[in-house]
Parts: sequence; C-alpha cells; structure tokens
Amino acid sequence: MLLINKPNNTLSYYGRKLNLDLAFDTVLRVFKLLKEDLFSDAEKFNIALEMFITNYKSIEKYSYEKKADILKTIFAEFINSKEKNKSSGKKTFDFFQDADFIYASFFQAYHIDLIEQQGKMPWQKFIALFQGLPADTKICEVISIRMREIPEATKYNAKEIQALNEAKRMYALKAETCDSESSFQEDINRFGAMLIQSAVTKER
Repeated sequence: MLLINKPNNTLSYYGRKLNLDLAFDTVLRVFKLLKEDLFSDAEKFNIALEMFITNYKSIEKYSYEKKADILKTIFAEFINSKEKNKSSGKKTFDFFQDADFIYASFFQAYHIDLIEQQGKMPWQKFIALFQGLPADTKICEVISIRMREIPEATKYNAKEIQALNEAKRMYALKAETCDSESSFQEDINRFGAMLIQSAVTKER
C-alpha cells in the first residue's frame, strides 16, 4: 500500500472498466465462501466474482477462462500482499474463529469499530492495521500464547507449564481450520489459488 496513492477500486480488463468492492468484509466473505458446502465449485467461482465486481452483469457472459483471469488479477493486484513473509509455521490465528478478539483489538488500539466499518474500510488498510496491532492487544496476546513453546520441565516451573497448557487449550484453534502449516500470506494465496483452480477444473 502506497501512502501517496488512494486505494484503487477499478480494474480495466480488455477495455472494460470493472468496479470493485474491496471492503475488508467483502474479502473475508469470499474467503468464507470457500468453506461452504452448500455450493458447487463453479457456483463459488461466480458468487465470488459477483461479490467483488459491482457491475458484474457486464462480464456475466464471459468465458470461464476470462473470468478466471479476472479473479486471478483481483487477488494478485488488490488482495495479495506484495511483501513476502519470511517465516512459516503452524497457523496461529483465524479471521473467523478469532473475530471477537480482532474486533476488540482494533477498538483497543485504534478506537475503530469494525462493525461500523463494514463496506467502508478497504482490505489493504485493514491488513496494514491488523499487522500493526501492538503486542498488548487481545489478538496478539492470543497469538503469542499459541506460538509459545512449552518449556522443559524443572522442579521450579510446574505451575508455569500448567498455566501455559491451560491457556493453549483455551485458545486452541479448531482442527479443521489449522490442518496445514502456513504463514499469514501463504494462507491468503492458498484461498485465492483454491478458488481459481477449483472453478477452472470444474468447467473443463
């Protein structure tokens, strides 16, 4: 995100101007869409495009190859971070399971009510603020607990180990959302790749 430019919400595709809804809650709804069992892969593909493109009717009759290219471009240019994450480990947070913690942390750190910001705050701004949350916010405390290693037992630290294990159990992510090891950015990339690939494969 460049401080000298306002967020760009349009995509030009073969001379056609596509108006994009890139509010943070829209992007998260697309991510959530991938976990739904109610829709086929092809349905998820079209729903995602309808959610992102406010003038979707203008491309409704495009081929699946063109639609896949548009969706890939949206992820590449507007959603995926340009910065590479050097570390990779077990998943330490989930936007949906940790929604209350994230909401509280934004309010604590920035006095921002994310409910009021739905449909307003751009995804890039949301991610920049999320990544900049201070260590004393609730979500950062929870992530720290999940990442913390259990120390080697000694005759002096039994209570410390017990307390940490209890905290880890309290804040543990459900298994279905942390079954793979990925960094934050890898997770976003995986969401985008899954949506594009599943849709294209479905239609061939």
